[in-house]
Amino acid sequence: MHEALLASHNGVFYTFSFESIEGVQNWVRERDIEALTSSCGRFDFWTSPLLRRGTLQPINRAATKILVGATRFSGADVPVLRGPIVITSHDQAGDIIGLTPEQIIQLIELSYRLPRQRDVWALEWRLGRLDRAELRQARRESRRGRGSFAVSGAA
Repeated sequence: MHEALLASHNGVFYTFSFESIEGVQNWVRERDIEALTSSCGRFDFWTSPLLRRGTLQPINRAATKILVGATRFSGADVPVLRGPIVITSHDQAGDIIGLTPEQIIQLIELSYRLPRQRDVWALEWRLGRLDRAELRQARRESRRGRGSFAVSGAA
């Protein structure tokens, strides 16, 4: 059994045990998943490719911050992760393996403390902009759906 870290979109972290890639698929909630590997080569971020096909999943701030801290991405150019993100590791052959307790702690700390303050500012600005744009879109769709209703048979 291997240990993985699930970064939920609401900022809560969970650890779970898995035996194979199917365990990761269950937590990401998709059969087709793909991984981003950190620049240090130690961490794999598993996500669903369906998140890019118009399905607007909630922004996963915690996982996006971890991705900034574990890669060479800056807060300005990191891909914004959405939905549930499972973080694992891999061996030299590329096979999926679990995280050590120390790695899990390190990843959670990255979500609270990015090494560069400039990244914190840039990322918060970008995520805030995305939140506002999505709120505007939801309001527009809500207004379109309201429309006027004619009551038949009214005198």
